[in-house]
Amino acid sequence: QDNSRAANKLLNQFLEFSKVNLTFKPLDLNGIIRKAWESAVLDSGDKRVVFREHLAENLPRIFADLEKMERIFINLFLNAIQAVTVNGSKGVVTVQSRSLSRENCVEVSITDNGPGIPDEIRDRIFTPFLTTKKEGTGLGLHLCKHFINHHKGNITIDKAPQGGTCVLVRLPINQEGSTPQISKCIQEEGMT
Repeated sequence: QDNSRAANKLLNQFLEFSKVNLTFKPLDLNGIIRKAWESAVLDSGDKRVVFREHLAENLPRIFADLEKMERIFINLFLNAIQAVTVNGSKGVVTVQSRSLSRENCVEVSITDNGPGIPDEIRDRIFTPFLTTKKEGTGLGLHLCKHFINHHKGNITIDKAPQGGTCVLVRLPINQEGSTPQISKCIQEEGMT
């Protein structure tokens, strides 16, 4: 019964999240980040995690799909919460946002003080069905990358300088009514 429940959860998550119907509109990314954190804490049921935010004032709006952006950041925060609480200790998750106006994009970093991603899977971390979690589906990061790519953005995951994991998301800044363009910051760094 547990296997059937897990398979059903996996299928529902994949079907719901993989829909490519995107409705682009100007969005306040800092507001999305705050709401996603609250949702992730509620979903995880773990209130021991310390959340530190350093969100840039007057961050330019992004032109994106609200539902997908919320799901992306909820998933990234849930991963961070699960990583820092794996040993039952009190963890810290830090989120920062900033504008890279010369490159016409915004950047969000999510850093945790968990054990980090094992070296042997770091290069494959976005591969579908790859998971290190007992209850994981292996689709969360794959789908985050999929939808960030649909927004002409980029996501990378690496070791954090002080240990743990650092997720870096870059999204282009766009004008209302335009379609996302591949931003200069992503082109220059070969991150497409």
